[in-house]
Amino acid sequence: MNTINPYVKSALVLICILILIRSESQAQDEGKKARLGLTVYPTLAWISPDNTGYNNDGTQLGIKYGLTADLRLFENDNYSFATGFLIHHTGGKLSYPTATGSLPITVPGNIESKYKLTYIDIPLAIKLRTAEIGYMRYWGLFGTELGFNISANEVRKETFASESNEEDRNADEINLIRFALVFGAGIEYNISGNTHLVGGVSYSNGLSNIISGDANLVENGVARIDENGETIKDGKLKTRLNYFSLHIGVIF
Repeated sequence: MNTINPYVKSALVLICILILIRSESQAQDEGKKARLGLTVYPTLAWISPDNTGYNNDGTQLGIKYGLTADLRLFENDNYSFATGFLIHHTGGKLSYPTATGSLPITVPGNIESKYKLTYIDIPLAIKLRTAEIGYMRYWGLFGTELGFNISANEVRKETFASESNEEDRNADEINLIRFALVFGAGIEYNISGNTHLVGGVSYSNGLSNIISGDANLVENGVARIDENGETIKDGKLKTRLNYFSLHIGVIF
């Protein structure tokens, strides 16, 4: 895995804290230009492969949590720039053919991989809110999400005929950065003053490849091997991480 240098990780945390502190300071001094919140997001994620013979092998439940900030735009409460600093524990499952042997004999097999991933997520989105209707406002958002991988683990199960071997390993092939398109909608309920309960749903559509390396050449559902018994490669592996999330939080 391409781990983040500890100094880079510390710098990211410091930058986000400074942004949120500055936002809060502006809110106090200039009439609530920013709103801070604490939010928890249960998530349902899956890996979408684009290579022949590679398949999504199921969804994985996860959790995302942290600080959010809505920075008011155009001096209008209905428009804001939504960002934050969130920790996301997620993952997905992938299956694909493999093979061993010595030509002309090929012994086909299968690999099932379950990834457990942790990201620092920073949303960068535009949020639109309606005027208050009773005690409620409705909102929608559209934008991007930048994720920095800080932990990656893989449980890999290799099966040949009736024999299986399972290995728990560090997933060094996980790329450092994930980039995604995000959109969602929900409601805010005013409890008292500037305090609101927030609920909603969103979808994160992965745009960048999350796993580096080469894909096996698969023909008619069977991975091909060369004269040395090694699997033949067929270009770069292409995988994206997508997920739905449920928003539950409080904005101050």
